[in-house]
Amino acid sequence: MKDNSSDTKDIVVLIVVYVASVLVSVAAVVIVAACIMVFKRKRAKMKIIETGDRNRQAARTTEFVSTIENEEQLLLSNSHITSNGTYNPEFEMNTLPRPHIINGIDALSATVIHDIRGFKKNDGNVSHLPHNYHEENICDIPVTELRNCIEELKTDNDKGFKTGFAVLPTGELHTCFVGKHKDNLAKNRYKTTFPYDHSRVILKEDHESTDYINANYVKDVNGDIAYIATQGPKANTVTDFWTMVWQEDIGQIVMLTNLTGEGKVKCIQYWSELAKSMRYGHFTVDTIKERHYAHYSIRKFKVCNRKKHKIRFVHQYHYTMWPDHGIPDPLCLVIFHNHVLRTKPYQTTSPVVIHCSAGIGRTGTYIALDALYKEGNKTGKINVCEYVTFMRACRMNMVQTYEQYKTIFSALNEEFKACINTKTTSEFLDSVTDLTADTPANQTFIYTEFEKLLQIQPEYSDNDYKESKTRALSSNGMILPRKSYIG
Repeated sequence: MKDNSSDTKDIVVLIVVYVASVLVSVAAVVIVAACIMVFKRKRAKMKIIETGDRNRQAARTTEFVSTIENEEQLLLSNSHITSNGTYNPEFEMNTLPRPHIINGIDALSATVIHDIRGFKKNDGNVSHLPHNYHEENICDIPVTELRNCIEELKTDNDKGFKTGFAVLPTGELHTCFVGKHKDNLAKNRYKTTFPYDHSRVILKEDHESTDYINANYVKDVNGDIAYIATQGPKANTVTDFWTMVWQEDIGQIVMLTNLTGEGKVKCIQYWSELAKSMRYGHFTVDTIKERHYAHYSIRKFKVCNRKKHKIRFVHQYHYTMWPDHGIPDPLCLVIFHNHVLRTKPYQTTSPVVIHCSAGIGRTGTYIALDALYKEGNKTGKINVCEYVTFMRACRMNMVQTYEQYKTIFSALNEEFKACINTKTTSEFLDSVTDLTADTPANQTFIYTEFEKLLQIQPEYSDNDYKESKTRALSSNGMILPRKSYIG
């Protein structure tokens, strides 16, 4: 009996020891699991801190896309687009006032601008920006600091400009159903560039065949319809072009391409030779004046609407020195822009028609220059990234390359540094007469202008002198011409 009792006690002891060891093991596992859980929570918390703003940005983007889809569905629900892509006369435009035609721009571009500004805190801290954003890309730039900003963006082989351009929304952001309709495809100059439905110009002037033209309304910084961006007219769209010019009561056309380039037709000549007439549909266009300058030409057209027996006058500003692959000299572009500004008819609220070949690259560059120059004069600050983003909500891919994006900054800097004042002969003679007065030399207008001139000297890179340096190896020349001036 004693042996049995002893064995029982031994078994109990073993069981107790086993259970204790199991409990210890379980406790160890629990402790390890708890440690792992704490570690994971800390790691997750750190990840949330690092990516929280990106998640919020994703949420805003989702809301942005939803806003676009809702707005486009609203636009498409209006029956002004028929099954064959033409204007439906049963849809009375008077029930949809003209300003509302552009409401799509208001809703969509406002969301884009809010989306950019939403990255910034109220105190101006940009620590919550996505990693590929820089403060100078989204913040307002004082006009007085523009030159310093450009110098900073130019560092490290234009890294700032390239980054600023890379973060712009790109591609087909909104629907282009009408432009892609089979009946309208032949009216597009390029297979990948279409007008957005929500901001496209709709032809209504008793147009027989279609209401379509590859053109979009673009607003200025204040939200006013100031521009129409369009492609260069084709042989089968030149009548549509003049229909649009008449319908929108256009007084100025800015042309930024030559008729041909690289052996290709970039734009058809949509005007007559000097002192001659051309007929386009029920419009007759007479070129009654033409003047040529170093980098551009100015023409004055008399446009007659034979159906309505009315005549209007339209000025065309044709910039002729924009390279096929490259950018224009900023100062030359500024002089051209100044000519357009100072000859604009007074008391006109009509938009300006801007076109190149596709109507997006050079066109976007010029519109940004014009809109931001006016804004800078008014408020003392500009925001290039913000406005280019706004334009891209109106028409796809406005400003096509980072070089064009950079040109906006450079041209604005030139225009803000030294305003270009054009004087009549009598005004010039009066100013020269003032030089004979007893005025200290450093207080005369000519001294002031000379000081401004010193500020707008062009700056060239080493690449501009590459060919000259190569030729100079076999000579003793110390003054080197730029490659663009080598014969």
